[in-house]
Amino acid sequence: QRHEPYVLLVDFTGSIRRTECDYLFQEFAREKNKVRLAKRSIVQDRFYEHSTKRIHPGKLIPNQWHEHSFASGPILHSPLVLRETIVTIINNITQGKSIQSMERPIDVGYFWTSGDYSHFSFYRRDIAKVVKTLHHSKIDDTSVMENQVRLAYSDKKGMGEGNVQEEYFSELLTCKIVVITQHDEFEDHYRLMESLASGALVMTDPMIAMPAGLVDKVNVVVYNSPSDLKKLIKYYLQPENEKERKRIAEEGFKLVMGRHRCWHRLEELVFGRPLTNVDKPFLPAPPKEERPKSLFLVAVEEIVGQFV
Repeated sequence: QRHEPYVLLVDFTGSIRRTECDYLFQEFAREKNKVRLAKRSIVQDRFYEHSTKRIHPGKLIPNQWHEHSFASGPILHSPLVLRETIVTIINNITQGKSIQSMERPIDVGYFWTSGDYSHFSFYRRDIAKVVKTLHHSKIDDTSVMENQVRLAYSDKKGMGEGNVQEEYFSELLTCKIVVITQHDEFEDHYRLMESLASGALVMTDPMIAMPAGLVDKVNVVVYNSPSDLKKLIKYYLQPENEKERKRIAEEGFKLVMGRHRCWHRLEELVFGRPLTNVDKPFLPAPPKEERPKSLFLVAVEEIVGQFV
């Protein structure tokens, strides 16, 4: 079925406000069905309770525009994606080797940016303490944990701008488990997709709007509190649970590489589902189509050719 063309407005900020563009809406003021909105943040009332050290996950925002808006249709969900610069960096580091076969001397890694010392990140700091206190604790009678908590290298130049540093990913690829935590007041951040792509087992706090396909104990592990996280880390580092840990990590890698790259998200928003290289995690990004030359440029080349 053919649909009339429309403008798709995509908001990747952490705000739950209804994003609007006055100039755009003025252009389509009389054609309300010409504008659609997709948002990264669709959860409200999420907060961290310090006394119990638990996150209250909140609830979904109303899936509609306010009555005075010029836009129409339900608000689409557009979680952050795995950026192609990340895939390129990982390929440069691994040099064609299987990401699952890499040596991983660090048992648990936890990465955050300097901005996490804001009021959005009290829970992240408490989770960091859990990982730190487990460092050099016993796994079994013959081995102890090697954990690290450190700043994400990408923060040096501004992660939101896509300036991702190779050193940060080199560290990610050394971890058996990577723990991530959402902001105190909103969900979703780049660390989730990046950590899954590293081939490590990813542990995350609960999300109301989990990216499509992520399932607890299948391709990711969800912890509900700092104490729960501590138990899960100890469980998955036991030698008898190594196969289970690696299986979940591999499934997470396959999901993010096969369904959450940039073109997959665009296809979801426009066509309702990903269409290109779906569930084919080892295929490269589809080649860019060359734009056809304008008639003016063709004419110029023909004229120049006559004098060469």
